[in-house]
Amino acid sequence: MIGIAFDIKTDTSGLQRISRASKKATYGTLKGAAQLLARTMRGSIRKTKKRPSAPGSPPHTRGGRHSLKSAIRYDVDYSKGIAVIGPDYYVVGKTGYFHEFGGTQIKGKRRTYKVGKVGPVALRPGYQTPLKSLRARIPGGDNIVFTRLKTERQAAWAQRLDKVLWPNVEQKKRVYPKRPFAAPALAAKADKLAPLYKAELHSNL
Repeated sequence: MIGIAFDIKTDTSGLQRISRASKKATYGTLKGAAQLLARTMRGSIRKTKKRPSAPGSPPHTRGGRHSLKSAIRYDVDYSKGIAVIGPDYYVVGKTGYFHEFGGTQIKGKRRTYKVGKVGPVALRPGYQTPLKSLRARIPGGDNIVFTRLKTERQAAWAQRLDKVLWPNVEQKKRVYPKRPFAAPALAAKADKLAPLYKAELHSNL
């Protein structure tokens, strides 16, 4: 009778090294891909003061700090393994969204009145507000009495009066045809992403 026994030992150091390299490569690829796509988006948006771009092509911009081109940012969340690339809402609002997908943007926005803020409280023909900034900003404001709102009741009344005085403020619209810049950037650089990860992985092994 022959007895055979095996003592198997597994060396996991190699697997751990590959796992660490893969994790670092993922982080590097996320940042590199985000930079690449953001740069491609910016490059597709031409700076010009002439007429808008043709529908279906990336939009034009007039330039400046608050332009669509300069508003493109990227952010990487390493804990979730995701990267977000696109126009900063706090710079251009929803303009980037409407360029990318098309649609109708409501430009007007009704004011919200709160206690401590200035608001309309009465109509008085011939009255001229002493606040020059209001006269410059609000057409017909000379017949409207504005005051600093002291109670919730005053604020609610100012809100109702606002709807009577400026009923069409929320009806300003702008129609955008589709002028995508994000999807074309991803399509143009999709074949670069896998080699980018491969290079990152090899550099970390």
